[in-house]
Amino acid sequence: MNDDPQEISTHLILEHGSPEAALAAAAEEAVDAQKKNDLYALSVWRNVKRLLRERAETEAD
Repeated sequence: MNDDPQEISTHLILEHGSPEAALAAAAEEAVDAQKKNDLYALSVWRNVKRLLRERAETEAD
């Protein structure tokens, strides 16, 4: 996994078409990391979700 939350969030938006859809995908990945007890990946996904929420709010304005 690429560890840069900014790159991951940008890639997810391109892949899923919107910050909201990307956020849903990131949430699924975070749940998967939690199930695997992968605290590092969970931390990365937490930052990705934060960036996606910020981007969604910015686009909504």
